[in-house]
Amino acid sequence: MTKKKIPWDIRIDLAEEHGKFSAKDVELARSWVTCACGEQDKLVPRYSKNSAYKGAPKDSVLTFLGQDFFSHVAANKFDAARTALGKINRRAAVIIKKELRRRDEKARFSCAS
Repeated sequence: MTKKKIPWDIRIDLAEEHGKFSAKDVELARSWVTCACGEQDKLVPRYSKNSAYKGAPKDSVLTFLGQDFFSHVAANKFDAARTALGKINRRAAVIIKKELRRRDEKARFSCAS
């Protein structure tokens, strides 16, 4: 049986019910692979997990938002974490649309050749 990941919106709600984020939540928020940015679609371009950036998004705005999210989790600021998560989701949607357009154009170009 595989362990399901708890989405960040649910983690925030649970943390608020308990009055704080767990040490595990803070640990997950600290890593680019498991934070709110890491929860996004695989279409978001990222640096390699083995690089100095450890899986961080290549988009500087999304990187900033992820750092902001972590700081709110570490400080038990539930509403601010929710707001940051919403911003991450909206920015990721923009990036994913751009990536899909780029891939579509690349596929059309290679078919035309």
